[in-house]
Amino acid sequence: YLSWNHILDSETDRGDSFLRLGGGVYGENLFGRGGTLHFDGEFNARRTQVPDFPDEDESNFRLDRLSYTLGGTRHDWNRLQVGRFLQDGMPEFGVLDGASWSTRTDRGDSYGTSIGFLPEPNKDQESLKDFQLAAWYRWVADEREILSFTGGFQKTWHNGSQDRDLLVLKTQYLPVKGWNVFGTAWVDIYDGGDVGKDSGPALSYMIVDARKQLDNGFSLNLDYRHQEYPLLLRSEFPPVGLPQIQDAHVDRLGGTLSKWTDGGAAQQLAKRLYLRAGGWADEDDSGGDAEFGVDFHDVFADDARLDLAVFTSAAKFSSLVGARVRYGRFGPKRSWSVQYEIRQNDVTGFESNADDLYQHRARGSYEFFRASGLSASFSGEVQFQDREEQLFLGLFLQRSF
Repeated sequence: YLSWNHILDSETDRGDSFLRLGGGVYGENLFGRGGTLHFDGEFNARRTQVPDFPDEDESNFRLDRLSYTLGGTRHDWNRLQVGRFLQDGMPEFGVLDGASWSTRTDRGDSYGTSIGFLPEPNKDQESLKDFQLAAWYRWVADEREILSFTGGFQKTWHNGSQDRDLLVLKTQYLPVKGWNVFGTAWVDIYDGGDVGKDSGPALSYMIVDARKQLDNGFSLNLDYRHQEYPLLLRSEFPPVGLPQIQDAHVDRLGGTLSKWTDGGAAQQLAKRLYLRAGGWADEDDSGGDAEFGVDFHDVFADDARLDLAVFTSAAKFSSLVGARVRYGRFGPKRSWSVQYEIRQNDVTGFESNADDLYQHRARGSYEFFRASGLSASFSGEVQFQDREEQLFLGLFLQRSF
């Protein structure tokens, strides 16, 4: 695959270009033992044009996956994977340079363990600094796996010093009728030597998603998210100070209510009404957002869709109101769309003659798919503001063999 994006700013004569060239390879039974070889890597390059200064160029190669897997099939429930890979049984534990083993019981439960080093989540992906041991167990209520609970524990050392004790808990409930519920929680366990954190367990990250198809034709989706900074020796975030470690957090509660006209999406000129709303709070402030829209299907042509929406948001440094219209055709071989959006921003902290900022955004995209395995996507976008215009160009090419 090849991905190229370019941004041009009219006010400062600044430009940014991003290039990604990469690929993935799967090989089965290469050594006659039924295993799978997986490679995934890419070359990245960036060029930045800065006024009155020399241009900046940067490039690097990133190895995302290089692993070999034995087992893990219906014929062999034992699974062994070695190399660099995203941990299969508990992907929340991240990419690993090492080995993992897992198996499945007769009643459908599964469990596993892993050992190795965690590459740093940056462009260089340096390894051998963060050693980890992990184990997990997944319990299912019956063979249909309508209800399941998973628990995992990961312990890490950074350059030989004890670092993170992480407990991950997650569940899903998928009945044929009723609420579908997904949830995950990351709990860090601290001791008396962790400055800025109280001893004992602390909730660092949590997501709960619940959705239901109501009897009157409405669909309801509710979601909750909590996030804060864990205390780590490992370099995972931009540097933050002790006040952020102690108090920084964000909580968000949101929901979407939608309804199809009688007959659903298959009906001629079907339409879908939806309302999305949410609110958030952090250690200093709070805000919210809402969007109301309607989607019309098969408008003017088969596989065509017209989307109309109005939205508003109250954020920490600005608030806005806006509207959006989008029209396109989405088929199995090709898709295209055009979109126009306008918004008025009320910026906090500016004088009355400079606190209103209008933004206009026009975007178009086209993509096609071939039976040969070739697919491509082209996109362009223009943003207009009071004294500045920005042009965005994008290209993505992919070939599967």
